[in-house]
Amino acid sequence: MIKKVIPYSLIIVSFSLFGGVNAQSELKFDYNQVDDTSKVKFNLGQFLNFNDTLFNIKFRTLPNSALNYKRFTLVSDHNENLIQYKINSSIQQYFDEFIAPGTYSGLNNQYEAILTGLQQTKSSDLNGELIEYVNSLQKKEIFYSVWRANVVHIQNEEELINNITETTQEMINQGFNNLSEDLLPFITMLMLEQKKYHYDNERVISTKPGAKGIINSVQILNALATLDKEINEGVCRDVHDMGLRILRPMYRVYLDEVYPDNNYNVDDYIFLQAWVTPSSQHITLVVLDPENTRDYYELDWGRVFNKKDQEGVEIGKMVGTTIRLWQYNPEKNITGAFNMVKSQWGIFLDNNPMSFS
Repeated sequence: MIKKVIPYSLIIVSFSLFGGVNAQSELKFDYNQVDDTSKVKFNLGQFLNFNDTLFNIKFRTLPNSALNYKRFTLVSDHNENLIQYKINSSIQQYFDEFIAPGTYSGLNNQYEAILTGLQQTKSSDLNGELIEYVNSLQKKEIFYSVWRANVVHIQNEEELINNITETTQEMINQGFNNLSEDLLPFITMLMLEQKKYHYDNERVISTKPGAKGIINSVQILNALATLDKEINEGVCRDVHDMGLRILRPMYRVYLDEVYPDNNYNVDDYIFLQAWVTPSSQHITLVVLDPENTRDYYELDWGRVFNKKDQEGVEIGKMVGTTIRLWQYNPEKNITGAFNMVKSQWGIFLDNNPMSFS
């Protein structure tokens, strides 16, 4: 029992001087009442140079919500899937060279066209490399690359919404209908690719001119289309906002498929959450289950986390005292901060655990 309690408790040792009494203490030990001081390793009173010293131990259990970090699992991680980015590049180059835009509609038709084309033109170095990749990957991963090759060329938000809506429906029709395993990893794949190859380090520094303003989704996706690592667009706040704008139409299609005739507003269940880190700050994307809002998925660069039975909002890194929530406003077409909530550290420190009076 003790082993289970201690990890979720905080023990604070303090010294109340000149006979002071702490009303919150649960255990007190008056050193001066010890008859045989020879059995003590050192004379605490002399060590502190006080005659009336009260040794005070305060014991406080953490709230149950502090266990949130134990209630999540890692669903997917593109950090361990390096070949995906190689085939992304190869398939886009193949499209640019051999398949004119609009020639084939739909992922499956484009997928079949690539397979047919590769069999007919094996002599190309690009084709030889691509054949090797295609033979080593699952169909879903190739679908991701074909989908990416289309979406990175969109020119405006309307095209983005149409692409995601139509392609999400096709993914579901093809049997890739699991939100966390089939659909969300497409978003995290794009976000991690931006971080790996097009992250704007100067935009992180608030004093730099590039730190101001908004980098929109079209700019980030078009940067991916260049395949040029010298072109940098956006940081975490821009990229996860792009993820939010992809997720909105994707989740709309998914909810209509899973919960027919539902009247859920997706913007009530999709948020960005921001917090401070030891060196800066970070922001991630969250999508809640409308049937049980204690369960949700968190998208953080290339990773998808499944969080179950969560009590409130918690990022699990226990760094800052507050978490800022951001929500998309369809009328203004912006994602703005709408609420500030306490992290577990914030809730704990609000109880004044360091107070000795």
